[in-house]
Amino acid sequence: MILNDLLFIEKRTGKLKKELTRKSAQSKLNEEKLLLRFKQHLEEGKPLRTLALSDEEKKLAKSYPFLTFKNMIVVLNVGEEGTTDNRLLETLKKHFADQSMEWIQIPAKLEKEISAMESEEERQAFLKEMGIGASALEKLTILSCRALGLITFFTVGKDEVRAWMIPKGSRAPEAARAVHTDMEKGFIRAQVIKYDDLIKLGNEKNVRKSGKYMLKGKDYVVEDGDILNFLFNV
Repeated sequence: MILNDLLFIEKRTGKLKKELTRKSAQSKLNEEKLLLRFKQHLEEGKPLRTLALSDEEKKLAKSYPFLTFKNMIVVLNVGEEGTTDNRLLETLKKHFADQSMEWIQIPAKLEKEISAMESEEERQAFLKEMGIGASALEKLTILSCRALGLITFFTVGKDEVRAWMIPKGSRAPEAARAVHTDMEKGFIRAQVIKYDDLIKLGNEKNVRKSGKYMLKGKDYVVEDGDILNFLFNV
C-alpha cells in the first residue's frame, strides 16, 4: 500500500510541474510541497494516517486515492481462549498502535457455531454460558463504525424501532435528513432521549419525570445511541 501511494505521488508531482502557470503557481507549489512531505513520511515506512495534518491538509489528502490514509482494522483469528502468548500480544499491540490500526481477536470457529444457531435466544444462552458479553460479529460491527467515523441514532414508531447511521459530528437537521429530506427542510427541533437513560428508567414516561427528556435545536450535535423524534413542518 505504501508503494502504491508513492507511485501516485510520483505521477501527481510530475503532472503538477506540467500544470504550473503564473496564475496557479502558488496553489500548485503548496500542493507539491505537501505531496513531498507525504513522500518522505511514506519512505520511512509509515502510513499517511499516522502523519499529523491540519484540517486543510486532511481535506486534500482525502481527495486523493491514498490507501495508507484510510482507516484499517486487523482481525486476528484465534482459538476460543484468545491469544495466550502475552509477549506476542504486546508486540502486536505496539505495532498496531504505531500504525494507527484498530484490531480485534475473533475465534472464527466459535463464531461460526454461534452464527449457525437457529434462534436469538439460543445464541444469547450460549454466549452467557461461555461468559461472552457479545458475539465477535457485534464487536466487529461496533469497531467498523468507529473506524469509519459513524454513529447510530434511533427512531421509534408505532410498529417499529429503526437504527440510522450518520457521520460522527452530525447536527440534528442532518440526522433528520437520513430519515427523510423533508424532515431536514422543515426542521423545527428534535426530541431527544439518551439510550442509557431509557434503559435505566424503563420507559419514556419515567424519562420525562426525571427531567432527562430534552428538546434540542438545529445546532445540537447528535450523540451515539440518541433516540430522536423530529418535529418539522413542510
